[in-house]
Amino acid sequence: MTGRPSPPGGAAAKEAAGAAMEAADAAQEAVAGPAYHRAMKSVPATDRGRASLERILDTACELFYVQGVRATGLDQIAKASKTGKGQIYHFFTGKTDLVLAVVERQTEHVLTAQQPYLSAMSTAGDLLGWADFLVRSHGADDAPIRCPLGALAAELTEDEPALRSALANAFSRWRDAIAQGLAGLARGGVLPADSDVTAHAELLLGAYQGGVLLSRVQGNTEPLRLLLQGAISQVLDRKEEHGLSPGLA
Repeated sequence: MTGRPSPPGGAAAKEAAGAAMEAADAAQEAVAGPAYHRAMKSVPATDRGRASLERILDTACELFYVQGVRATGLDQIAKASKTGKGQIYHFFTGKTDLVLAVVERQTEHVLTAQQPYLSAMSTAGDLLGWADFLVRSHGADDAPIRCPLGALAAELTEDEPALRSALANAFSRWRDAIAQGLAGLARGGVLPADSDVTAHAELLLGAYQGGVLLSRVQGNTEPLRLLLQGAISQVLDRKEEHGLSPGLA
């Protein structure tokens, strides 16, 4: 087993990259507000209202992630968030809009967590470090092996075009963030300059989603590790092992 490779410049560079992204996000939110505001019928104007909304969204994210959208009712969200069903309906027209807001919220969580690795990517070791982070993020014994966005997509039905569009946009943003990281490898000569980084990113994202599904069924992260390792080998056009840390049982 090898340790997780650090992005170029070590922890300081990773922290600086993360801080830069947070600053950019904060500046954008100051102008337009968080992306999940688009799914709301009413945006809170007071600190108390914003605190209530945060509890509702945090609770909905957690319950949808752990037990699924269809198994989670608004009454349960209201009780667990220590708010009220009336407050939920004050902010959202119904459960569908709350789910759309959760998609936006979870997308930001996913991208923010990975951006320090992706924005500092310039070597094969950095790519491995990102993949190792993904595997380790599912290693906690008390956490389900699920993707926050993949779990929502798994419950998508044909008669939910708004949710389908929101999830398609979320996965596109995720793919593009990975592609930007791979572009750093191309600039550093690790990948050919004319590499189709978008196609490579789609492959890596697909390997992650499939790996999470199989890991959930098997109850350990070994399938996720193997699929990411295979996808990375294909992206780097190498056949040898790359030292991705073994999955955590």
